Amino acid sequence: MGAQFSDGAGVFELYAKKYKGVTEEMKVLVIYFSQSGNTRKVAHSIAEGAREAAEQVDVKSIKNVTYDMLENYDLIGLGSPVWKADPPNIRKFYKEAPDQNGKHIFSFCTHGTMPGFYFPVVLPNLKKAGFTVIGSRRWYGNVVMPGMPEPYYTAGHPDEIDLEEARGFG
Repeated sequence: MGAQFSDGAGVFELYAKKYKGVTEEMKVLVIYFSQSGNTRKVAHSIAEGAREAAEQVDVKSIKNVTYDMLENYDLIGLGSPVWKADPPNIRKFYKEAPDQNGKHIFSFCTHGTMPGFYFPVVLPNLKKAGFTVIGSRRWYGNVVMPGMPEPYYTAGHPDEIDLEEARGFG
């Protein structure tokens, strides 16, 4: 559904191969914003996948993260839902971030119908904040849109198939 790596590897495996080599000593932080729980589910599934190889994998809501915390991790994941093609509640995170000096990051999102502007907005801004972006992925999320018929066609997402894909991405 989202960006796939040419060798089929998950973001963590790709990072380990290209940048670090020794995965069992790595520390990963998966940061998310979620209002309905869709993105939280995906974040925890990504973390499950990363735990198969990393020494430490933590998952935190963006409201519980400080920039100082990032220094303790080798790899950062950042995710949110897409609202009207916009990345809500993570914009402040990357706009106010001190220079990350090449810290590795991946991005993920959940969405209904219009994910199109999310990565073109988020990824360049993460780079401007000094991150090295190594991957991105998106999943459908259960949405409620006023004026639209219910159930909406993404009802029930992320489902178990989506969450298994997220574990594989991790």
